[in-house]
Amino acid sequence: MSTTGYHNVGKRSKDLLTKGFPITYALSVSFSKKHNNGTFSSQAIKDRKNQLRLSVDNTLSLPLFGLAIRTSLSDNPLVGFAGQASWKISEINFALDIEACKEENKENVLEEIRTLGFKSEKIKTNYTLAHYSKVYLLSSSKPSVVGIHGIYTRYNFTLGGLLEGKLNQSTGINKYGLCLDYSNTDLSLTAYLEKGIKTISDHVVGISGYYKANENIEIVGDLSTDISKNESYKVVLGGAYQASTKCLLKSKFDFSKSELFLSYQQTFNQFAALSLFAEIPKEGETKYGLSLTFTG
Repeated sequence: MSTTGYHNVGKRSKDLLTKGFPITYALSVSFSKKHNNGTFSSQAIKDRKNQLRLSVDNTLSLPLFGLAIRTSLSDNPLVGFAGQASWKISEINFALDIEACKEENKENVLEEIRTLGFKSEKIKTNYTLAHYSKVYLLSSSKPSVVGIHGIYTRYNFTLGGLLEGKLNQSTGINKYGLCLDYSNTDLSLTAYLEKGIKTISDHVVGISGYYKANENIEIVGDLSTDISKNESYKVVLGGAYQASTKCLLKSKFDFSKSELFLSYQQTFNQFAALSLFAEIPKEGETKYGLSLTFTG
């Protein structure tokens, strides 16, 4: 299931299957400091190719106007600059997003991409929303793209959708998605249909589920298939065990690739945390990673 669409629909399933299992294996050091109405944070990452990447993130809150301004700057070619202005009216949060970045295309050429978006949301609980909508315009040297994301929650059910299309002579829809979610305190089930989300040609249908067995154990599973390729089903199972208030153990197994992922997360105190992770494939080299976080 897409980790970017539908806002936080199926968030507990996606977090358990993705967080703590990073794509890049690196040494990461980050620092965060809160002061009055602002938050300053920075991060340095040294990846397996020995490349150093830096990022800086700032948030300034103006309670008198109900406004928050966030800016982000990175030397990572895939990120660039991002800014957000958000404000709250009654129980609804509004935000204006601006992003400029460079992204590698299929020819490995960096291409400038600019995004302008507007969104509104009404929080219901920590894992679902009363509603969420976002409209955005993406422009680059390629044809410009316009898209919309939205979800609506009624009782314990949430319906979500996303739509994206090109603005050129051959205007048409190139991405779409639809999901239906049921969630309560301990259980979440999400069925989804997606076209063109990860790659241009994919057409994925699937279902994911989350279950909180008790205060210490969480279980998650995802079953999907790409109907455009007539491929076999992809099955991923994972779990988390809260060994103590400061220690979290996670694992997941991808049956289609016969890959095992392990994660160990240790919080020393309110200022420091350590994460260790490993990817163990059926064939090939086992990959390891370490993340060290300091918070001021």
